[in-house]
Amino acid sequence: MRYFLFSLFLIVQVCSIKAQTTARCGAAEALEWVYKNDPSARTRVEQLLNAANQADQSAFATRYANTSAVTYTIPVVFHIVHLGGSENIPDAQILNAMQILNADFAKLNADTTNILAIFKPIAANTRIQFALATKDPQGNCSNGITRHYDAVTNWGNPDLSNYKFQWPANKYLNIYVVKALAPGVAGYSFYPGTVPLSMDGIAILHNYVGAIGTSSPFGSRSLTHEVGHWLNLAHIWGNNNNPGQVCGDDGVSDTPITKGNTWCNLNAASCTPGIIENVQNYMEYSFCSNMFTQGQAARMQTALNSVNGNRNNVWTNANLIATGIINPSVNCAPQADYVISQSVTCVNAPVSFLDASYNATIAAWQWSSSAASQNSTLQNGQLTFINSGPASVKLKVSNAFGSDSVVKNKIYVMANGSNAGVPNIVESFETNTFPNNRWFGSFPQFGSGFASTNLAAATGSTSVYINNFNDNPNVSINLFTPAFMITNTLNLNVQFKTAFAQQFTGNADRLRVYYTFDCGQTWNLIFNKSGAVLANGVLPQFNTAFVPQANQWTTHSIPLNFMPNLETYFRFEYTTDNVNGPGNNFYIDDINVNNTVIGLNENTLQTAFLEVMPNPASTNLNVSLKGLQSGELTWRLIDVSGRVLTEIKTQSVNSTQLEVSRYQKGIYFLEVSNSQTRQVKKVIIE
Repeated sequence: MRYFLFSLFLIVQVCSIKAQTTARCGAAEALEWVYKNDPSARTRVEQLLNAANQADQSAFATRYANTSAVTYTIPVVFHIVHLGGSENIPDAQILNAMQILNADFAKLNADTTNILAIFKPIAANTRIQFALATKDPQGNCSNGITRHYDAVTNWGNPDLSNYKFQWPANKYLNIYVVKALAPGVAGYSFYPGTVPLSMDGIAILHNYVGAIGTSSPFGSRSLTHEVGHWLNLAHIWGNNNNPGQVCGDDGVSDTPITKGNTWCNLNAASCTPGIIENVQNYMEYSFCSNMFTQGQAARMQTALNSVNGNRNNVWTNANLIATGIINPSVNCAPQADYVISQSVTCVNAPVSFLDASYNATIAAWQWSSSAASQNSTLQNGQLTFINSGPASVKLKVSNAFGSDSVVKNKIYVMANGSNAGVPNIVESFETNTFPNNRWFGSFPQFGSGFASTNLAAATGSTSVYINNFNDNPNVSINLFTPAFMITNTLNLNVQFKTAFAQQFTGNADRLRVYYTFDCGQTWNLIFNKSGAVLANGVLPQFNTAFVPQANQWTTHSIPLNFMPNLETYFRFEYTTDNVNGPGNNFYIDDINVNNTVIGLNENTLQTAFLEVMPNPASTNLNVSLKGLQSGELTWRLIDVSGRVLTEIKTQSVNSTQLEVSRYQKGIYFLEVSNSQTRQVKKVIIE
């Protein structure tokens, strides 16, 4: 996925809602960028705003004064974009947000009693209401809430690619609930007709939606504010994000000239002597908002009768039927979806799954996999895998009105504890297909992961690479080795070759290498390079996809002095730079992991036997080395990261006792060594 700023015109109100601070909107900056990239945009935008101002003045005296005027109902769809965290807010929080939104626009909010007496006569019931759609664009049953596990929950600047889940904006108000926006920003929206329909909507942080769940009453009016922008309201001090600086006008007849207020100063009168400003307006930053004016209501109604942004279509009777507001669909079948707790596990190790299904109340869940020992019928299932290799997991959800299922190939099961390790890994990717049951990559949700290629190779004709020029993954992706059995070794060497180019000198894509010998519970870092260091002299290449020449490969060699006598996996983790932009293509080839067996007294080494009792242990370990002539020995207790916790030296004694009660429960390693031998044994403290 390549993320470029949309090169047409963007007029966006980006509103940061932070108590007791000056909020920031990106409107002015966005407009200047628009004008720079589209010379005709300034005239077009000014014409739109001037036309709206003129229409508002005529509408104020007529449309709003008509007590029998129509109520405008707008179909709404919430797109919850998440990565399985707290941003995946529950339906109840969405329903709460809809209640607040409708109350605010109907002047039914309880805090209208706090409106200053001078503004109560013009506080408006806007006659605009909002309803969750009950039909999707294809006419299928819906509850107006969609859920998408996707990295675009981390938004920055407005970008066309963020709106990938868009429903037609001439039929629905699209609201994207996300995890992150630009720093200090709570949400933003577009004026009608200023962006293509494919980008027309509202983006808002999950913790500014409603007043419950991850949100609070403090942030609960943020959505009201953003919908005001979507219906052509500016901040009441004008079309900028600089409150408190210069007196300005929003083009609405009954909102006093104001500088804008960033705190609840109800006596503010900084622009016109004796004229109190409308600090309690929803389009303020005062944090005590509780009203729209009648003039603002008329301006929003004018927007809903305008062709700009097709706002004149969303509330029509035909569209209310098409979106299920009239004659709603109520008997919906659920849509299946889930989030996985981990993508790598081991044989006989349970994996948990989080149900993320939506669209209806679910009566039954069924989790299954051909590689698992049994199914699960819990909402958040747990499966234990008995077969190693790639595994797919199926979730089926159902209720009285139907069922749906989803299958994801997101798990790789390591063959830990089955003696599947090999004494040496030598892989040039020439003869084996990739991925396979020995070599595998993680399963990125977005973009491509490691793939076999014959574009280039350090040796032979094939390597594996990440297409980071045309389809960068935007998430860290991993390459896992087969199980490696480390036996009777003092030295271990991990060697591999890479080729990488930046696109710009600031790109800081990173490669890390880890190992684990506890089934992925702990990963130990042994290699970490990024940016120009990883490129190792290869110049940045902006215009073309990087294909390395023979002299552009770098050989890396990592010596390890300690590894246990256990099956071990190595993981190569590649992470793109999402701050400065991704680099170019990345290649890896000729991965070799080799034991270096000691040469002294090899026969003695083979006959020596390390005995540990009891194992598991809770207080003391009694350890002895059988089959070795007495001499000085060093006994070490080592944790899974390789840190020595206890060291004891004995002279002419082949046994000792280690006190372990002070250590946490878990897996540890006992190493005994002298100038002739080294033995390692796994121990468990319980």
